[in-house]
Amino acid sequence: MLLFGCSQKYISVLKIEESGYKIELLTSDGKLKERENKVKFIIEPKPSSFKAYLFMPEMPGMPAMTELFELNKNYEGKVFIPMSGEWQIIIEVDGKTIKKAINIPFDGKIKETETHEHSSLYNIFNVKSSTSFKEITIEGTIAFQKNSVYKIIPRFSGQILNVYISNEGQAVSKGQKLFSFYSPEILRIKNEFLISKDSLVLEKLKLLNLSIEDIFEDSAIFRSPVSGKISKLYINNGDKFEENSTILEIVNNSVVLFMGNVRKSEFGDIKVGDIIYVKNSRGYISEILPSSDGNFIKIVSKIENDGSFFENSYEIGRILKPVKGIIVPRDAIIRTGNSDVVYVFEDGEFKPRVIKIITDVKDGYLVSGLKEGEKIVYKGVFLIDADAKLKGI
Repeated sequence: MLLFGCSQKYISVLKIEESGYKIELLTSDGKLKERENKVKFIIEPKPSSFKAYLFMPEMPGMPAMTELFELNKNYEGKVFIPMSGEWQIIIEVDGKTIKKAINIPFDGKIKETETHEHSSLYNIFNVKSSTSFKEITIEGTIAFQKNSVYKIIPRFSGQILNVYISNEGQAVSKGQKLFSFYSPEILRIKNEFLISKDSLVLEKLKLLNLSIEDIFEDSAIFRSPVSGKISKLYINNGDKFEENSTILEIVNNSVVLFMGNVRKSEFGDIKVGDIIYVKNSRGYISEILPSSDGNFIKIVSKIENDGSFFENSYEIGRILKPVKGIIVPRDAIIRTGNSDVVYVFEDGEFKPRVIKIITDVKDGYLVSGLKEGEKIVYKGVFLIDADAKLKGI
């Protein structure tokens, strides 16, 4: 189905009929893929409330991810997908929740999930091509950015009432109280909002690094716009300050640099723009630098600092790279040191076959030597192997 608007053409990629609703998802190119996607939903009957988002559960080294469909009143907008792989599309409509599993990039085909057969002694795995993730572990340290001094320069005049920080060198977090003050200009802006309820007044306060909740009858609170350390403190209780005067400076470490060392053997898997996870923070590789050590390559990534990163601290970064191919469970492979063997079920018998492990991935191993449609044993393979050796196979 093609849907034409005033300026945008959409192609249907997913239809859902559930909970009394018909829901259709359309995109500008007929796919959901990594990075930004232009989307539109059609919902029948028209709901009173509607929300849609993509969800990927937590994995080793990577926190759970939620990506919201940003929609206007016509259910048209965009969604940013940071990486390919298995996601859930979750739709909340009039208090009801609908979930569908999809595989990004998605072109309208729902992924088959039945890949296992069971018996009392062993399980059978149906071989097929699928997508998983290879984890690349990177050791490194945290560095603060140069020229990262944030100057607090109020765009209004007033008088300091209370300074909530005690000395230079003190650490502060974004949103932490720095000082309270009296300013007729700011009180006048608040009164203007109370009379007009104009949202533009709130935007004006936001530009001044203030919020309406922090302005009282005879005072207001100024909060830190960044996390960091106080490097210069020019104010005391009772001091008056002029518009555009510098009253304190903060070394901004809201965003820090992760300086990592990538093994040369894994360099081919990494590129600028890749997502990297350090603790619970997510960043992107911004630079790849040469190294004097021939066994490593240096990468630089900007990471949002939630307060848990300190200069020169040792950290471990993780990159999850999508991998597509024949992926089998770890329990399906017997590793002897000289070869890697699986047992293929064909012609009513279990037959050993030597395969090659290409790489370790989240769901098992990416391998060669098997074809889609074949059946192999897992979770019981050692019983089959022992029986085969007794029979001299």
